Amino acid sequence: MQVIIVILVALIVGAGSFVGGTYYGEKVEKAKKEVGATATVVASTATIGTRASAVSSATAVTSDGIKVTSPQEGATISSPLTISGEAVGSWYFEGEFNVSLTDANGAEVASVIVKANGDWMTENYVPFSATMQFKKQLTPFGYLIFKSSNPSGQPAGDKEFKVKVMF
Repeated sequence: MQVIIVILVALIVGAGSFVGGTYYGEKVEKAKKEVGATATVVASTATIGTRASAVSSATAVTSDGIKVTSPQEGATISSPLTISGEAVGSWYFEGEFNVSLTDANGAEVASVIVKANGDWMTENYVPFSATMQFKKQLTPFGYLIFKSSNPSGQPAGDKEFKVKVMF
């Protein structure tokens, strides 16, 4: 628990950088020494705009305003696929946003509209869920791509988050 707090604090204050599964930074290393912690971090990275985010939790893959609890990064998936997690209200429009599944070549395999399981007109996290049907794929992996609803069409409102999955 202490390690997760240290890493999350470091992410918030920008104390270092996330590279290849390890979070580096002077403030993180100093904090780890102060609490006597060693860390093995389960993490995923994603680029939202120009900033990368990292997660130190085995139960959710997160990024700017979204936490995906199912499926996990690198999970082997099959149809029907249950997709779940939570996202801040700004990801939704009329309580919905889109998730697509691509193969390793980037070809879209399936898509589904994810629906909020609660009041989406908030700045807080709102749970979501959906079930996606897709045909068996020939490529070994693909990506679930979560795309925020952006009714304004302004590029600043576009958010995207990818989760690598195995077929």
